[in-house]
Amino acid sequence: SEATAVARFKTHPGRFLSGADNGTLCYTYDGEIYTQKAGGKPAKVAVSVPEDIVAEPVQKLLVRSGARSATLSPDGKFVAFTNRGDLFVTSVEYNTTKRITATPQAESNPTWSKDGKTLYYESERDGAPNIWQATMAHEDDPDFANATVIDEKPLFNDKTYRRVPIVSPDGKKMAF
Repeated sequence: SEATAVARFKTHPGRFLSGADNGTLCYTYDGEIYTQKAGGKPAKVAVSVPEDIVAEPVQKLLVRSGARSATLSPDGKFVAFTNRGDLFVTSVEYNTTKRITATPQAESNPTWSKDGKTLYYESERDGAPNIWQATMAHEDDPDFANATVIDEKPLFNDKTYRRVPIVSPDGKKMAF
């Protein structure tokens, strides 16, 4: 079968392409996140990070450009991406974005579990690139963008370099 372009950009290439089970594509272009339904036109995803009510002072972080490693959730409703070395999840349907990590080390290359309830990503927290996983701590949280608490832990507990996790389509294996 012959390759066919689904979008054309004049100044920069589209990057970090991923797709949902329903055929919706997600990619970055010029530091912005776009989704595109099959046969449709690119639609820029509006990303905003709302303030949570917490005892600590709130640090406003504008995440309007500079997105990297964007990947669409299996249901096509959320995009995980990195910005300034931290991992975020945003909704493509409403203006809710959740900061998943807040570390001085860089996180990158997020990928979703088949059911969309776990995020795997690369982190350099232990001095070497390793694969970490994030899950929603409360079962009643509807999704990552609205999660109240995120649990993170390394997938491996050794000092072996592991980078760029990719979950198999059946969700049973991981390449890195």
